[in-house]
Amino acid sequence: MLDNQPQIPQNVEVIWKEDVAHIAAHYQQKLAKHGVDSPKSLGGRGEAPDFTFFDHLLSGVSLPDEYSVLDIGCGATTLPQYLREQFPDQKLAHYLGIDLVPEFIEASVLAYPESNFITADFMDRDFTVERSDLVIANGVLVSRVRHYEEYVEAFLRKMIETSSGVIAFNLITDVDPDSPNYANHVDVGRTTFFPREDLEKLLARLPLQSVNVTDHRSFPDATDTFVWGAVGGLSCLSG
Repeated sequence: MLDNQPQIPQNVEVIWKEDVAHIAAHYQQKLAKHGVDSPKSLGGRGEAPDFTFFDHLLSGVSLPDEYSVLDIGCGATTLPQYLREQFPDQKLAHYLGIDLVPEFIEASVLAYPESNFITADFMDRDFTVERSDLVIANGVLVSRVRHYEEYVEAFLRKMIETSSGVIAFNLITDVDPDSPNYANHVDVGRTTFFPREDLEKLLARLPLQSVNVTDHRSFPDATDTFVWGAVGGLSCLSG
């Protein structure tokens, strides 16, 4: 653990485990309703896969000639395809996708038999992996848990621990208070938001060499904020 990692009471970890299990069950219900190939099984609003979130997440990031990836919350997995198309001159040497939902992992294994997948909770104390050049969490931190702000910080600190190059993640930082999509945003498992000013304070506390932050109005009722941060002294970043 990092030296400045805040001490998390054991009971908070138990609460988070309960809430994460609730979130997993929620996605299993969506999967049963929409099918593993539909973006709606992951909470998407459209029928076709949308790679623009990856565009925003990784804008300005360069990768080594051979690189490794940890994809947290991989879902039915589309990131390897995206990376190979967007970074054709680099080799994806090792990819590990993890997700809470076994059905997503089963589908991913069939789609990408050359890659590695496991069903796991990234925040479980027993979950440890070797460092990866890119550690990414797309859409993972928009689901509400109790003690949400503390959870986000602990999650990002663990991402930093598992990265040798770059972390990339997104949060919703502003919503239309009249939108029905966010009427119950403080309830466990519901889509929620992390105020932009609180995110800036959090990023200032994290041991990142540099940070890139981009806001985008992905939907008319919410602002998504995409962040990547450099861990250590790598020179594989641009911009």
